[in-house]
Amino acid sequence: MAIRKLKIISDTDDNLVLFNGKKADKNSPQLKIEEIEIDRIVQNPKQPRKNFSKDKLDELMKSIEKNGILQPIVVREKDGRYEIVFGERRYRAALQLGYSKIPAIIREGVDDKNGLLIALVENLQRDELNPIETANAYNSVIGEFNITQEELSKMIGKSRVAIANTMRLIKLPDAIKSCVNQGKITEGHARALLSVKTPELQAELCKKIIEQDLSVREAEKIIHKLVTNVSRETARVTTTDEHICQIAEQLEKFLGMKVQIKMKNKSSKIEILCNSQSDLENIINKLLSK
Repeated sequence: MAIRKLKIISDTDDNLVLFNGKKADKNSPQLKIEEIEIDRIVQNPKQPRKNFSKDKLDELMKSIEKNGILQPIVVREKDGRYEIVFGERRYRAALQLGYSKIPAIIREGVDDKNGLLIALVENLQRDELNPIETANAYNSVIGEFNITQEELSKMIGKSRVAIANTMRLIKLPDAIKSCVNQGKITEGHARALLSVKTPELQAELCKKIIEQDLSVREAEKIIHKLVTNVSRETARVTTTDEHICQIAEQLEKFLGMKVQIKMKNKSSKIEILCNSQSDLENIINKLLSK
């Protein structure tokens, strides 16, 4: 592919990327802007964002062809190369357009933890992560760096409750998480489905939400009714089981033998376990005497 001329907007332009509330300054000891050879740049394996829309990437490529790269990406030096902290979509677009170099802010003093946090915050501020990506990012930060939800809350400016609610989405089956990733259902729908106990029923309800284009409120009503009915049925069965057990225990005391009662919708039976014909005769005599 032919090498394209790199176009960089002046660092006095308002389009220059902001970092920590300040414009990037070439003279800053921590922020250096350079044109970096694109083959020296590597992607961040811990990048929170996993899904990149092809349509949006195409739009960005057209914009870059016309206007150049308006914002440098942010990288950090690692193992003799430059790892992307954020700006991966700009990097991908430049790569596909055949750029040999790309403007980058080289952020010094960024370790793995800070790099992941910076990438997470940047994506959250731009609202570019879908709910599942956000949940996985939270989980990754908490797990890898051994911090609490409360500590993460202070770091990224989100409430602990919001973090906890989003992280619950990780428990959903992969098929439903895929629906969230694809935008077929919203985070509100996904949270409602967490109330359903079995993956099979979750999948069935998810399909219904999509096919009938249910709102979150409509889905919540259906799920609430379903969960309430299931709870009542479970309570009824539990009560019945306890009552049957009590009857079996009373029969065992009376007969002196092991008794099993098996209840079914159309047919039920009582089994008395005896070891000999003599035991059987004793049982019969006791029953007949009553």
